[in-house]
Amino acid sequence: MSQNSQNSQPSQYEDLLIDALLDDGFTLDEALRLIELQARWQRERQPPTAERPRDLWDEEPGEQHFN
Repeated sequence: MSQNSQNSQPSQYEDLLIDALLDDGFTLDEALRLIELQARWQRERQPPTAERPRDLWDEEPGEQHFN
């Protein structure tokens, strides 16, 4: 479950998402698992800001960046 769901009631967004998934035929366990997978995917796709400076992200392919 998402961090919010583990500590308290689901947020309004999660509650509406669960309702929509239940309406589409998912079980409650499946809906909660999908929400957790979405949250994990969003966390993992965040760029590693501490490891790569922002100006390097915007480089064109093949462009060399010297400081």
